[in-house]
Amino acid sequence: MRIFCLVGLCEKGGTCILIERSGEGLMVDCGSKIPEVWETETPPDPLSPEVVDNLANLSIIDKNEVEIVGIIATHIHGDHLLGIPYAYSKYKAPVFSLKPTGAILKELLGVNSRILEPWKGFHINSSFKIRLIPVEHVPGACHVIIDVAGTLVYIASDWKMGRTNNVLNEQNIGNLPEVDILITESVHIDRFGKCPSGDILINSINDQVGQESKFFVLIPCCSMNKVEILMKLANLTNRGFTLLGSTLRRMCQTITGNIREWSGNGEVVVVGGPYGIPGSKALDMIEGRAEMNIERNQAVVISAPRPMSNWAENCLLQMIGRMIQKGIKVFSNPQLHVSNHAYFEEHKHLVSILKPKILIPFHGVQKKAELFRLVLKSVSFDESVLRVAKSGQIIHIDQ
Repeated sequence: MRIFCLVGLCEKGGTCILIERSGEGLMVDCGSKIPEVWETETPPDPLSPEVVDNLANLSIIDKNEVEIVGIIATHIHGDHLLGIPYAYSKYKAPVFSLKPTGAILKELLGVNSRILEPWKGFHINSSFKIRLIPVEHVPGACHVIIDVAGTLVYIASDWKMGRTNNVLNEQNIGNLPEVDILITESVHIDRFGKCPSGDILINSINDQVGQESKFFVLIPCCSMNKVEILMKLANLTNRGFTLLGSTLRRMCQTITGNIREWSGNGEVVVVGGPYGIPGSKALDMIEGRAEMNIERNQAVVISAPRPMSNWAENCLLQMIGRMIQKGIKVFSNPQLHVSNHAYFEEHKHLVSILKPKILIPFHGVQKKAELFRLVLKSVSFDESVLRVAKSGQIIHIDQ
């Protein structure tokens, strides 16, 4: 068995893992290194050079003569999903996902996926049996358990410990099997304590803009869970609620149905496109090109993680500078964004349950991958379990 670490290992950007046995391969995610392109009002064609040129180096698959027999989409974020249309067209392999992810694949990317039931096993062929484990991150997010002819591989894509029974939580995590290999994200392993809840975000925003009757909140287009939190904020403070941004609206409507808007004493205006890339709704509103523009003395909250690409980070800094020049009040700090990634203690809990013989971190820089040494030490595991791989590397596993 071989594990192809195609992109997202010891680097920022997209993710793509391939599990191969006897010439057959199962791909898990295929994301873009510049996922922020999904923040525009008219996202690019997923088969365009703008997207394809920023995907994993899939030529490694061709050089090793691997036949792709399936593609699993773990969730709807662009750094995991945007390359799936290209992989699907290139390899003609079926795509598997949970229902909300499948809806986005079809509505926004034109890919029909096979919808699997959470927690239940599914045989792709004689080499691969999979189970999708629903997790808290965005609607439809999942982990993947892959039985590769008796070798169990657990791929922990983006997640945090859930607060409801329909996703992985502190109670049902004990039902997971011990595995041979754990491949896990490392985005926020350097954070300690418990992930903050939506109520923390509500309080943080209210503390910052409590005197503003109307304010704007810029969020990523994939943050449907944050839309629900901000609707709650509007309701609790008797403000109206408005949602702007065509991509954000399409995603929300695809997953949850119609978005209810209402009036109140003031207004919470939620806008997609927090990084201010060209073509985003937020930038159009700041530059006066939209049906509702952001004017001098109005308040803007940026509630988003740090951009994954340097390009988007530069766009964000330019947008903030432009807002300050226009006399717009800008609020941007870590308390205004709720993390949807596992913290150190959550990784520790997962490792203690799964008891992997091999642990491979991905979706994070090398400094974060190395922190898994502390995780392993804290649960009395030998550090030799850790394999810090880099993008483009192939790991050989004896079965």
